[in-house]
Amino acid sequence: MAPITLEQAQARLPDLVHSLKPGENVVIVENGKALAVVTKAGPEASGETPGMERPRRQLGTMRGTVLSMDGFNDPLEEFAEYGP
Repeated sequence: MAPITLEQAQARLPDLVHSLKPGENVVIVENGKALAVVTKAGPEASGETPGMERPRRQLGTMRGTVLSMDGFNDPLEEFAEYGP
């Protein structure tokens, strides 16, 4: 997009931003010198792609990765005098 003056940008900023395509930018100039660059963020800026859902999580994919020892839940000998 062609550079625009600061005054033009102030007058129509909402229209200017909405007319840009994702990744497209416009240079704002003042007194013939570049002052700022406005870039419309794309879907990757939010971390999500519009219309795309996250893959559904599957139960059981970590099966066999947790170690469970025999007698883990048995009472400790040190506390036998406190138990039934």
